[in-house]
Amino acid sequence: MIYHYTSIDALHSIFSSIGPLSNMDDEHLERFLFFRASAALSMNDPTESQLVPNAFKRLEVSVDDIRSISLFNGIEYIASFSMKDDDLTMWRCYGSDGKGVAIGFNEEVIMDVWSECGIMAKLSWFGECEYVDENDIDEYIRSNPNYEEYMNDKSNHLPLLHLYNECMRFKHKAFRYEEEYRIIVQDVFSNGSFAKNGRIVPYVNVPFPVKALRTIVVGPRVDFDYSIFAISQVLKNQLDGYLMHYPALESQSFFQHSSVPYK
Repeated sequence: MIYHYTSIDALHSIFSSIGPLSNMDDEHLERFLFFRASAALSMNDPTESQLVPNAFKRLEVSVDDIRSISLFNGIEYIASFSMKDDDLTMWRCYGSDGKGVAIGFNEEVIMDVWSECGIMAKLSWFGECEYVDENDIDEYIRSNPNYEEYMNDKSNHLPLLHLYNECMRFKHKAFRYEEEYRIIVQDVFSNGSFAKNGRIVPYVNVPFPVKALRTIVVGPRVDFDYSIFAISQVLKNQLDGYLMHYPALESQSFFQHSSVPYK
């Protein structure tokens, strides 16, 4: 299971987006909700998207070659999840200080549906982060066959591109407590932007199959009974005529109240 900690406002926006994929007939059974993957440069980790380029510089990859790879890849967009299901630190940092929710998904179902719909092939990464420091990432790159191939023929950028993409799972070790499971999409364009904390954040939409939705953990500082009522109404409205196909959403265990003693 993977969990997305977020605010009640963001939950409402995500659930209000439920619908078919744009390239599928509206009558198709499968329904999706859409997460915003934000530009990496807007993340709370200032080293985000810089770990690999900085390592390349330390390991004698030219600035021009790094720039070429970055331009080819486009902008990195990231949607973050955690393998922690009810964690005080996660509530404080990402769950509106305990007044939000954690949306839980079965990642295997996600991958199965994405493979069927051709979505998986469009992603640069979907999986666990690996937490590193500078020495870790330098050692990994030095021992990688793609690095050796590039160093033997610097006119061939393809091995460098493969290596760059392999290293996307790396994140600074200071964030190890998050146990992050992330999605990375690379694109030249965005689907839009939103304002947050005085910054404009470009994003791309990532469709998640509703059938992968397993639970909503309601934060420790939220009215549990009212949340069940209100969130259920949003789901029923958005899945009108389709709710019967998603029995997990109406199971008694779908809603859980955080057990963290935080007021």
